[in-house]
Amino acid sequence: HPVETVLGPELLKGPMLEARRHADLLSQPSELASLLDRWSAQGQIRRRLLGRQAAMHRVAHLKVYFYTLRVLYETRDPAKSFEEPDRKPVDLPREKELDRWEVALPVPKAFAAEQGGTIRLPGSLQVANCGTCGGERRLQCVRCKGKGRVTVVREAGAAAAGKPDPKATAAPVAAAPPQKTEVVVPCPDCEGTGALKCKACDGVGRMLRHKTTTWSRRAAELSAHDDLPNVDEAWLARTNTPVELYCERHTGGFRAGWDALPVVAELLRSASAPLGDDTRLAMTELSVSFIPLSELVFDLGEQTKGVAVTPKGSRTRSAPTPEPIVTTYNLHVYGFQRSIPNDWRFLNWDRIWALALGIVALVLLVLLVVVGLVG
Repeated sequence: HPVETVLGPELLKGPMLEARRHADLLSQPSELASLLDRWSAQGQIRRRLLGRQAAMHRVAHLKVYFYTLRVLYETRDPAKSFEEPDRKPVDLPREKELDRWEVALPVPKAFAAEQGGTIRLPGSLQVANCGTCGGERRLQCVRCKGKGRVTVVREAGAAAAGKPDPKATAAPVAAAPPQKTEVVVPCPDCEGTGALKCKACDGVGRMLRHKTTTWSRRAAELSAHDDLPNVDEAWLARTNTPVELYCERHTGGFRAGWDALPVVAELLRSASAPLGDDTRLAMTELSVSFIPLSELVFDLGEQTKGVAVTPKGSRTRSAPTPEPIVTTYNLHVYGFQRSIPNDWRFLNWDRIWALALGIVALVLLVLLVVVGLVG
């Protein structure tokens, strides 16, 4: 098997020795007869003493391998520029600017999702003039356009035109409408300075620029198994516990040699689909487990009449005697637990028909009694 060829020196010795002892034991005729007898005795309608009747033709021992590939994907977004006012001048570190994938992150400890966060790329820190004010710290006031003064319109009322004379007996004359005059006053926005503090750099005139990237991790698990003829691997995995034979974790990608296993190579191709410029593999793990399988080929002494064939060139006039054909059965024994699934071929049909007739007779008897009581 490719697993034993490719990973042979790295496979756990204990399970391999146990599988060999298991195969040797199930190769003994007495052990097989005892196993089949016990299995046939467990069902009420199974054929009894199956082991004593079985004449073994062949016993083959196999292993069904199960593969689990766990991957931890790491995503780092393209670098983004970020700037803030250079309020507190500090010495800049002398370091080379690193690419987003050159920055070391915490080593993953498990195959679990991580929210990550935003980190600054080393070597990307630099001081530059504010792009908004050009390093002038202040911007021209929009309202006064840098003049520091604005013209406003004010109302000035007529001196006494609108005041009534208390001694006059005639009707008072209507007050004249107030007059509007333009007055030059200091600009209220900039308080007459003609400029405002630059909000982008907070009046510092310099910006501290650096690049950032946001990272996160997510886990995935892919599974596969050997596909053997006449074997239900899904049922096998549910009813038997696979024994782990190999498990290796690798940081930063797939380990060389895993792709030499045909089934694993398909898993590697599927796991590589999400990879790209922004996503890479942070950690991978391959585990291989197996369930032993024994294939029994035997007959129960049953024969069917064959077809007589006359050899070519034969001059005999007598009809050839048909050769009997022995009916053989194929049965699988699964796992170290020696599980054997239900199989209708080994049912005791005489007992089944007897039970069916008994039930029919009982139903008819009940009907007769009911009819007699009603009548």
